Amino acid sequence: MRIDEIESYCVHLPNRMDREKNMKIELDGFTSNWKVFGAIKKSPGYIGVSESFKSIVRSAKERGLKQVLIFEDDIKFTSVNSKEQFQKCIDSLPNDWDILLGGIYSLVDLNDLNNESINCCIKRIGDFSALHCTLINESAYDMVLRHNPYDKYTHLDRWVGYLSANDRLKVYVSYPMVAIQNTTYSESGPARVEVNYDRMLDKFDLFR
Repeated sequence: MRIDEIESYCVHLPNRMDREKNMKIELDGFTSNWKVFGAIKKSPGYIGVSESFKSIVRSAKERGLKQVLIFEDDIKFTSVNSKEQFQKCIDSLPNDWDILLGGIYSLVDLNDLNNESINCCIKRIGDFSALHCTLINESAYDMVLRHNPYDKYTHLDRWVGYLSANDRLKVYVSYPMVAIQNTTYSESGPARVEVNYDRMLDKFDLFR
């Protein structure tokens, strides 16, 4: 599968006009097959994130799509060659993969980074957080759709991280990572706060 052949969506709140210019520049350079998905706005914001992702996945499942690629609108690629590197990651996936991430911001067990890389570009990981660049295989659709933001794992990435840590989903990350997030204010929590993601990246390698 080629990146430009995969239906891709960027979850974006219409009121976040501050993110639109960067979002278009970044994604136009990464794939020719992306559309804006008008984010479902709910409070706290992580409920809207969950509902937005699930709406995209539900539609992909109903239409029989083999994969769907989802971005968040603060996406930032680490290199002008990130597309080529992510394609290499896709081509390296084993047959039983469920999710491929372009990057993460936390990893519960950093020993996962010692896992042997596949073709020097992807590693299998356990519990993690961040879904700013997420390729979802049809094998993972039902598990993603089971997320209940009113239950223990309020944030969708925490749910997927739990499933990964317990071997219920096979999750891989591009490593070095091809995608990070711009420093901007976030509405995914109970309050609107500026989040500086860069300070969380010291322990990870980025693709340059």
